[in-house]
Amino acid sequence: MQLGLIAGALWAAVLALIVPGLIRWSRTQKSHYEDRLLRSLERFHIFLRIESLRWLGLVSAVLAVALSWLLFGVLWIAPLILLGILAAILILTRFRLSRRYRLIRYQLPAVIELLATSLRAGLSVRAALSQLVSQSSRPLSQELAMLDRMQRIGMPLDRALSTWSHRIPIQELQLLTFAINVSAASGGSLSDALDRLAASFRQRLILEEKVDALTAQGRLQAWVMVALPGLLALVLTLIDPDSMASLWMSREGHSVLLAVGCLELIGLVWIRRLIRIQE
Repeated sequence: MQLGLIAGALWAAVLALIVPGLIRWSRTQKSHYEDRLLRSLERFHIFLRIESLRWLGLVSAVLAVALSWLLFGVLWIAPLILLGILAAILILTRFRLSRRYRLIRYQLPAVIELLATSLRAGLSVRAALSQLVSQSSRPLSQELAMLDRMQRIGMPLDRALSTWSHRIPIQELQLLTFAINVSAASGGSLSDALDRLAASFRQRLILEEKVDALTAQGRLQAWVMVALPGLLALVLTLIDPDSMASLWMSREGHSVLLAVGCLELIGLVWIRRLIRIQE
């Protein structure tokens, strides 16, 4: 009896020490991921309040519980479905951001050449950057419009360029900002520097396209390896649904599906890291 009381007291003391730290850690992680997701959405020019984001999370949780009950008849899969929904949102956001940044990189050389031409025509850097908004297409025109608005509200050019380049984490934009700031400080020929910068960016894009062509087989192999088990399971279900019913309807089958999904994800990440070319 006394040993039980002592053990209970020890567990209570351990929980009293651990639980507050876990609560603080969870709050920190929650605010970190909320801020990260909000910044990612702002890069698409989608501005949400934190309360709206939390409501979306609550709706996702309710949807996960409903899908778990309707599809599998149990509720313990709901956290897995919720994690899948959140992972899909993060993956889609990252994919769209990567595509947006890639389009901006392909638009930059021509826009930089237009900027150099405007400077040779006698325009100031501010006026030339403002003129580029109407001369370029999306998504770069949206970012240039934001830069133009920052200048119109009275923000200094160097600070506006710094904020702009930090908003879009592309090395080419950082080099462009550096070239403009150095030219403003030293008084050198900015138009010639911009021409050389545009030519360098264009050559870099050509080289990256060659590398992408050489690594295309490895990327295709990764997606084929990920899709093959799922497609095979669907084909076997169509051919012999009775034998595959235990995989889809039993708890053991759900555990197997979870393990296979985790291993497939690990394999996909591993192969993509192997074929990734470091800059």
